[in-house]
Amino acid sequence: MGKDKLKAVILAAGEGSRMRPLTYNRPKVMLPIANKPIMEHLISETIAAGINIVFLLSVIMMSR
Repeated sequence: MGKDKLKAVILAAGEGSRMRPLTYNRPKVMLPIANKPIMEHLISETIAAGINIVFLLSVIMMSR
């Protein structure tokens, strides 16, 4: 595609309550699948698809 800048947004937010107890101590995007964090899989596949700009959106919920 030449000099086209392809962009992607990866949403890495949410509490991960349905994945408990796995998400008590780490964000769900850092849970391992096949010995690699989910986020690593997402970024690798995004790059392989030819995307050259990636935005990561993350939210940290503070204690109420």
